[in-house]
Formats: sequence, C-alpha cells, structure tokens
Amino acid sequence: MDGTDESRTQANYMTNIFPQESRFNQVVWRTTEVMTECYRKVQAVTVYGGVIYNDESNDYFLESHNVRTPDLWWKVLVSKDSNGNDQVISWLFPNVAGLKEASNYMTTVTEIEKQLNDGLGAIPISDSLKNQKGTPSLWPTKC
Repeated sequence: MDGTDESRTQANYMTNIFPQESRFNQVVWRTTEVMTECYRKVQAVTVYGGVIYNDESNDYFLESHNVRTPDLWWKVLVSKDSNGNDQVISWLFPNVAGLKEASNYMTTVTEIEKQLNDGLGAIPISDSLKNQKGTPSLWPTKC
C-alpha cells in the first residue's frame, strides 16, 4: 500500500480499521506485512485477507460505533517459488493477547475457508493450492 498517495489514503479509511488486540498489529500482523513487501520485491504476489466474526460477547464497539470485533484475522499470500511454481502461505490469527510468532498460526486455505461466514464465497485461488501449508522455509530471504 505504499505505491501511491491514493493507496496510502485508501489503507487508512475507517472501513479498513477493525478493533484488535493492542500488540497484534505491531507483532504478528506486522510480520505478514513485511513478508508481503519482501515478496513484492522478488516476485509478484497476490494478497487476500479478512476477518471472521463468531463471538458476539466481545463486540464492545457495536453499540457506540456500529463495529463488531473480529474474532479471527486471516491472510493468504499467493506467489511463485524459485522454480516458478505457484505457492501459498496463509495464516489464521485469533484476536487475543500474547501472540508471539506468526509462524505458529500458519494454516491452509481450506482451514480458513471452513470458518468463513461472510457470505462472499471461497478464496479465489486454485484448488490445488488450498491444502498447501506454508512453512517458514518458504519465506523469502532476499529482501
């Protein structure tokens, strides 16, 4: 989102801001952002992401701001490996305190899709990638 003034502005709309655990954005989500930027320097990357709501008891801002609190955050990166083969790395993070390493929350797209409840359908990637579980060894090292 750092390519143009317009994209930086769009990234900071209120519609792109959700209630989250205070250190979440500074620790594990930041890791995914750094990785995305790194991939972009090495290879084209497509990014999908979103939130999942499944617990109304923590919707503290619903009445005051009409905003639900996400219970899970997810991100999927689709890129190519060094041999030109498609690869996917995906995460599913609980919106709770104390998350330490992004690698602990790596999962498959299939596992993310099992929990999606936004009515938008499946994540639009090849079925052959949906059961791939990324590992930190897939993370780019030439950034």
